[in-house]
Amino acid sequence: MKLLVVSHTPHYLDAEGTLVGWGATVRELDRLSSLFERLVHLAPIYDEPAPASSLPYASSRVEVRALSPSGGQGPMAKLSVLSQAPSFYRALRRVYRECDAVHVRAPANVAILSMAAFSACSPSKPWWFKYAGNWHPSGDHDFRSYRLQRRWLERPRGRGSAGPMVVTVNGRKFDDGEHIHSFDNPCLTRAELETARRASLEKNLDGPLELLFVGRLDGHKGAARALRVLASLRHRGTDGRLILAGDGPGRANLEGLASELGVADRVEFRGWLTRRELDRCYAGAHGLLLPSASEGWPKVLSEAMAHGALALVSRVSSIASTLEELGGDETIGWTFEVDDIEGYAAAAQGLLSSKARFKQRSARAAQAAEAFTYEKYLDRVRELFQQGLGLNLPAPDADLDL
Repeated sequence: MKLLVVSHTPHYLDAEGTLVGWGATVRELDRLSSLFERLVHLAPIYDEPAPASSLPYASSRVEVRALSPSGGQGPMAKLSVLSQAPSFYRALRRVYRECDAVHVRAPANVAILSMAAFSACSPSKPWWFKYAGNWHPSGDHDFRSYRLQRRWLERPRGRGSAGPMVVTVNGRKFDDGEHIHSFDNPCLTRAELETARRASLEKNLDGPLELLFVGRLDGHKGAARALRVLASLRHRGTDGRLILAGDGPGRANLEGLASELGVADRVEFRGWLTRRELDRCYAGAHGLLLPSASEGWPKVLSEAMAHGALALVSRVSSIASTLEELGGDETIGWTFEVDDIEGYAAAAQGLLSSKARFKQRSARAAQAAEAFTYEKYLDRVRELFQQGLGLNLPAPDADLDL
């Protein structure tokens, strides 16, 4: 069986001419390909240097076919999506004929185009839409195009003629229709989980409080808020340090803000990191500080948990309920309103109140991260295809070299 994947995942040619893509997605699709004879990924390829977080595909079953980059911020950028629609549909039509099922990753401009194609396509084939953003957002942090995509996924037009369709969303407590399924966002092999757990056993509260922010350095992800939390800790008399792993157009302004807040000597801007480098940051962190305006379930949170770092994150989407469910009787993280700087700071300071309690919570977080292994993910995908799409997939090919 062949699977077509449509996404906006950026790809690049690295210095050696090897095609690489956004690491988190590449790793997920590598594992997903173990259920199929072939996985064809229709995605944009950019003519610019690849970030350090990019990876080549390890699976020989994955083939990338290029889409022209489009979209961005502003009206003209959005109009460019319409100009790319004819070439997108031509590319989709060519690959669609070859494949037995389609997997579309949303929210994205190419997801909107795919939704239109789904309603019009014939003959029918099974489609799986993955909505990776905040399924139930509130406030001002919701784009109009995202609302459009969620409404369509809730009640897609043309479903009767286009064939079976399922939607997977982040979270545990949704009741939005029989075709919508809660799904955990995978990011760890079982071997990586065990390595991370061993690292978590070495974690202690000797020395300053170590906080970690991972993500794009822009207003949406909340790096500026993370700096203000660090400044609040200093005002409270708590010695803390913050590593920012990521990059973006706001980095220069953030470096200026760190100086303005008087915390530049306690902040490290690391830029985009390789997975191994990022794992070392997780291993040294007591808490993951992620005051983001909107999230689905961030993979960096699962990775941090596996290393025993506790969550200090915004109360958006399914994060609070998932942390509560995974932690059980033990608190493995705290959630706050996006701009509650003092709330984040008080919780971060509270991590230092008891070494024994921190160790208990850290161990529970590492244990809970098992929910996000690729092995569990592949079991859920097979169940999804069988029960939601009427297709039986084989067991993952253990001989596939990943």
